[in-house]
Order: sequence, then structure tokens, then C-alpha cells
Amino acid sequence: MAEEERIYTIPLRKKWLKVPRWKRAKRSIRFTRSFLQRHMKSENVKIGNSINKYIMSGGMKHPPGKVKIHTIKEGDVVKAELINVPFKKEEKKLLGKVSSKERKGGVTEEKEKTKKAIEHIESKDNKRLEKLEKPKEDEKFLDKEKAQMIGERKIMRKSEKPHHEGKQEKKKE
Repeated sequence: MAEEERIYTIPLRKKWLKVPRWKRAKRSIRFTRSFLQRHMKSENVKIGNSINKYIMSGGMKHPPGKVKIHTIKEGDVVKAELINVPFKKEEKKLLGKVSSKERKGGVTEEKEKTKKAIEHIESKDNKRLEKLEKPKEDEKFLDKEKAQMIGERKIMRKSEKPHHEGKQEKKKE
């Protein structure tokens, strides 16, 4: 693959002055992407985390006026980072391969510990659920008593009480 390396100084101030304050940083990042698409002649642009952090360093309302960027074009993909920040290489992990830690048994011990911890937490949750599901005998008895008293009208609900009864009781006292 042919690699092209370029360094650009992107003037952001002209673009973010045209939008409301609270949109300035977002507009700066969008303009950075469009600038790189236009100058590197590629639609697939990857903006690095360092650029994003630098633009957002002043907050949403106060982005920097200029950004100096180092870009690399690999095939059709353009990667951009700040001028002194190194590019990160993407490592692809292949599924099915066993790492050296797993061969030695280090990772399997950690997996066993996490499984035990999860089982312990689940057992605690099950115990709590069992306690909630089993009503106490005293509560059942009280509920039955209340239901009988309500049925006999010894106890009236608030909604069933006439309003004037409360006033009459106060007058008698």
C-alpha cells in the first residue's frame, strides 16, 4: 500500500464563528473531517482521539482557532492525529487462538474466581427472593382480621367515612 504523509494547519475560527457558541466545537470537528476529505481525496477519514481532546479542551464554546494535524493515507483510509502524537496500530485478535497466559493457566484461574463470585451473588439474590415470597404468619392473620372488621363495618376506610362525622366528634369533645 502506498502511504502518503502530510501535515496541515487547519483554520477553524472562520467556520466556528458562523454558528452559535454551544455548537462551536462540534462544527470544528465536522469541518476538520470535511477539510481532510477535500485535501486527501478520500471519503473514509478517521480522526484520532488526540484531535478530539484538543478541540474539546476549551469546552464546547471555546475551541482553538487553528489545529496542526499529521495525516497518513493508507489505501483509501485517511488517519489523522495531532502533530506530535504517534499513530496507534490496530491489532486484530484472531478468534480461537490461545494466548500465552491461558496456556500457563493464569487466565483460567481468574475466570474461575469470577464464576465463583457470580454464583455467590446469585445465591444471595435467590435467598432474598425466597424471603420476599414467603409472607409471615402474623401478617396473614392480621390481614384476615382487618378484612373481617371491614366486612362488619367496624373499621371504615377513609374514602367510606362521611365528612361530617369528623366534625361531630370534635364538637363532642
